[in-house]
Amino acid sequence: MDFHQQGERLLARYRDGDIDRRGFLGALGAACAAAGLASPLAAYAQQPQSLRFDGWGGVGQQALTRHIFTPFTERTGVQIRQGSFSGWEEFLTRVRAGSPGEYNICSLSNLVSYYTFTQGNLGQALDISKIPRFASYDQRGLEAFKRLSGGEACAVPFQLTTIGIAYNRDKVDGASVRQQGVQSLLNDRYRGRIVGENNWLRRIWYAALQSGQDPNAIRDMDAVWDRIRQSRRLVTKYWGSGAEQMSLLSNGTADISDAWGLRVFHLRKQGHPIDIVYPQGIYTDIAGMFVFRGTPLTPVYEMFDIVLREEVQFALAEQEGSTPLFDPAKVDVPQALRTTLPGYDEEGRLRLGVFPDPVYWNGHGDAWQRRYTQVMARG
Repeated sequence: MDFHQQGERLLARYRDGDIDRRGFLGALGAACAAAGLASPLAAYAQQPQSLRFDGWGGVGQQALTRHIFTPFTERTGVQIRQGSFSGWEEFLTRVRAGSPGEYNICSLSNLVSYYTFTQGNLGQALDISKIPRFASYDQRGLEAFKRLSGGEACAVPFQLTTIGIAYNRDKVDGASVRQQGVQSLLNDRYRGRIVGENNWLRRIWYAALQSGQDPNAIRDMDAVWDRIRQSRRLVTKYWGSGAEQMSLLSNGTADISDAWGLRVFHLRKQGHPIDIVYPQGIYTDIAGMFVFRGTPLTPVYEMFDIVLREEVQFALAEQEGSTPLFDPAKVDVPQALRTTLPGYDEEGRLRLGVFPDPVYWNGHGDAWQRRYTQVMARG
């Protein structure tokens, strides 16, 4: 435990009345001596000059810089050093190979990555009481995190990650897609005009729904592999990135695809005739910011105070199409956002969909990834 963590815990005990003033000062002095500091004032002089943030890069990270990191540095004087990654598995490999304290905060886009990070003892437990603005958010996201990390949270969830079925409304009947749901992705009518994400988890998820099963409790994997083989015969291309997904939907290659809600938001913003529906049982996940073990928490709480402001989340929503996970009973999301953001239905209500069970998926992940690769290569 570094000095900053120890000092924060001592301060919390003092505030809670667990130790008196003399005990607090004595323990703080001992911690200073152990850390090689002359006094508590010297400790404060060693407050971090910078924190490192890693995210998905691109325009999304530029928006975070504008609305969060720049105001944070102006308020605290703490600089933000930034890195980026293209996938959380690749980023996890880098973190494990790095030095303790090298990484501080990262973008988090799903529960499976949160579970993997915390199971690897990479997370720093947060005191949510020091993040009062979080009271305005839907607490189901936080509870989902806590269930995966022993009752503590190492990340703050504040946005929804949505997946749906996107289609070109000039070429595909939207009413038919809404009626058929995920079965639309197996409709022979669209043969050669369908594209899809090359992601083992989500392809299995859709196939489970298409075979009438709960994706978090699959009973018949043979039926799942059969649906994936059927999909291969219809799909003209499987995409591997958000940029490729947008290109295929906008350049006329594809008429229909499973799609990220955020990317469809940008296509619509650019004027493309692309709509999206969210069928029953479709994959939904939670996004937020994860804090790595050893990170000094005082500046982190300052940052989260900015992150969770309504005006910041509304600005990110307008610019990036990110859906804030506000509690609708406490925050009135503007109607203009409700009608355009991914995750809202036709009546402007936030639909959380179905979250993946990380324990279940991690337990089957290795075997299913190998089998998925075989099926996609040879059938």
